Amino acid sequence: MDLDSLSISVAALLLAVTVCSAPSFAQSRDDLSVRTEFVRLLEMPGAGNGFLRPENVFIDRRAGEVFVTDPGNNRVVVLDTAGVYLFEFGGKDVFRNVGSVVVDSRGYIYVLGTTADGAHIFKVDYDGLLLGQLELSDTPEGFRFAPLSMNISENDLIYVVNGADLSVVVINTEGKFQSQFAVLGDLTEKSRRESILGQPEIDGNHLYLPAPMLGQVYVYDVGGQFVRAFGIRGNLAGELNFPSDVTIIDHKIAAVLDKHRFAVVCYSTNGQFLGEFGGMGVKPGDFYHPAYIDHDNQGRLYISQRFMNRVQVCDLPDFIRQRLDSLENGPDSTSENGPVQSSLPPQLPENSAKEVMR
Repeated sequence: MDLDSLSISVAALLLAVTVCSAPSFAQSRDDLSVRTEFVRLLEMPGAGNGFLRPENVFIDRRAGEVFVTDPGNNRVVVLDTAGVYLFEFGGKDVFRNVGSVVVDSRGYIYVLGTTADGAHIFKVDYDGLLLGQLELSDTPEGFRFAPLSMNISENDLIYVVNGADLSVVVINTEGKFQSQFAVLGDLTEKSRRESILGQPEIDGNHLYLPAPMLGQVYVYDVGGQFVRAFGIRGNLAGELNFPSDVTIIDHKIAAVLDKHRFAVVCYSTNGQFLGEFGGMGVKPGDFYHPAYIDHDNQGRLYISQRFMNRVQVCDLPDFIRQRLDSLENGPDSTSENGPVQSSLPPQLPENSAKEVMR
């Protein structure tokens, strides 16, 4: 055998050994990535009355109602969880660019919209009657307020992501200031300035806040104490590229919507990867830059995207719940697929550029 033939044989042998000895981790994660279990589209009655660039989805699980902000038509549409249209209301000549929407325990509706002097929160009666702008009171000296998104707790406190200083501002439903805490405080000031924040989620005593450019979800207690962050930035199964929203199912499953991976990536609330579903495309069950997610009392997921003006309803795959059960009831709480979390999230890359959520 000449030297060249020997070199080729050795290289082939080394490649074979490498392939055979490679860990099965990546393959096992691929097995946890499936297609969407599509249920239906949310559709409006009548011709020419469809959604136009739908955005935020909020499920009032007390009343079984679905609220969809529809900025292209400057309105909020309300349906039941069976998909039946109930009513709608708009900003009329008062506000535009409807963003987040939440509902309190009495049925009053709070909508984030813009006027000539910036973004504000507006209060709406349960039948769609606009009651006016929610005026903030008892704010500290030097307080600056630029609301980006919001959510509401079970005890009717509204948690607002404040773009003026990358903080979360807590107010009650009358607009009275309760508290404020900084987020992303572990990052350098440069990284904080370059960061953007997704839609917050409140579950029990915890606030979940996606950090899209970090590929992570931060978790704080409702008093503002940092608890953990989970997720690893990347494009493989179980990783996050641009998480824009998260919803917590049964206080146990964090369903994270990844806008740039076109997927719903599911973790336990302590950060263990459970599985994911989705895929890029235009067929029912496919996603293309989805932006917002919420779930109803049946655990069904509602996912909005501007492209094709869609709000899709999907089932959570059974294997995700089964996997959570096996992790909870197993001999320990770890596995080869988790946890994927950290106590101190990474800094942004040096040359990172700001991205736009929309």
